[in-house]
Amino acid sequence: MFQTGSYVTYGKRGVCRIEETGCYFKETMHDSREYYKMKPVFSAGDTVYIPVENQISIRRILTSEEARECIEEIPRIQPEIFRCRQQTRLAAHYQEMVSSCDPRILLAVIKECYIKKKEAEESHKKLGQVDARFMKCAEDLTYGELAVALDTTPDQVKRFVLTKMNGEKSSAAL
Repeated sequence: MFQTGSYVTYGKRGVCRIEETGCYFKETMHDSREYYKMKPVFSAGDTVYIPVENQISIRRILTSEEARECIEEIPRIQPEIFRCRQQTRLAAHYQEMVSSCDPRILLAVIKECYIKKKEAEESHKKLGQVDARFMKCAEDLTYGELAVALDTTPDQVKRFVLTKMNGEKSSAAL
């Protein structure tokens, strides 16, 4: 069970702060289960309720040390570049990876899409819509979690990650 005030990741909602736990739906829905009441960190005005017993898509965020290790692994990530003209198959490929909510797998998605984007730009084209949509989703989830773990902003994390992907040395530290 997670403690009030702790940060967790919850599926595509990203990083959430646990506000409290309680039986919120006992009278209105005759549901006596205990729920986490959570606020997504990067979505103002949103509140999420999930049963405490539902441990499937919720996990603690990375520690700052784990986040730094994850970032240091970026140059060694070798994504499988999945190329397919069928948009549904391409979306299914990305969906499976994004659903894992594993930051290392999400970084592989980002790197895969980043490579595709560079290739498209070299051909004077744009990144495909499916690739762009899943790249944004993976970026939001990953940069949000790393930002909270490292006590910085998602934009700073993005700049640092892109520097690592380009193989450049960064003068800024996270």
